[in-house]
Amino acid sequence: MSESIRIPESRCPYCGFAITECTSLLAGDLPVARAFAVCCGCGNLCVFRDDLKLRLPNDAEIEWLLNNHAAAEVRQLVARARAFIALVCANRN
Repeated sequence: MSESIRIPESRCPYCGFAITECTSLLAGDLPVARAFAVCCGCGNLCVFRDDLKLRLPNDAEIEWLLNNHAAAEVRQLVARARAFIALVCANRN
């Protein structure tokens, strides 16, 4: 996992969680427009806009995630991120 970097403040389009930093699961990767992102508040999959704020995935992106063999890794990462978020939330209580 790479270092956390600052991005323009954004809110998750699903849950409204405020996001000001991001971390890549792959060392050295920086956020880029149209890259997928997982919200740390709810675990839903978002997409970076050109200004690095978050948006909902569009129909073509959802179709790709559901039907493309290469998207299996993305789906696994989302599942791992959701499990991590659940663990962090459980440990807060």
